[in-house]
Amino acid sequence: MTSEKSDVNYLKPIRYPDNQPDELVMVGNSFKSDILPVLNVGGYGVRMPYHFTWAHEHIEHSIDDEKFKSVEGIRDILGFL
Repeated sequence: MTSEKSDVNYLKPIRYPDNQPDELVMVGNSFKSDILPVLNVGGYGVRMPYHFTWAHEHIEHSIDDEKFKSVEGIRDILGFL
């Protein structure tokens, strides 16, 4: 989708007619680059851990948002969507 993961860039796909922020779902292993920007624009964030994540991608706080889910594997996502 984008190499520069920011709130502004995640808004681009929902600028098209009939697309809404709550129709955007991002699955990724990074809180800072994948999950938080999407939650900030009103989309859904699904964190799926990976055996390696850059240190700068970790966050110091927990995420308390009904549009956030942490899963262990790809099959666990279906129950959230």
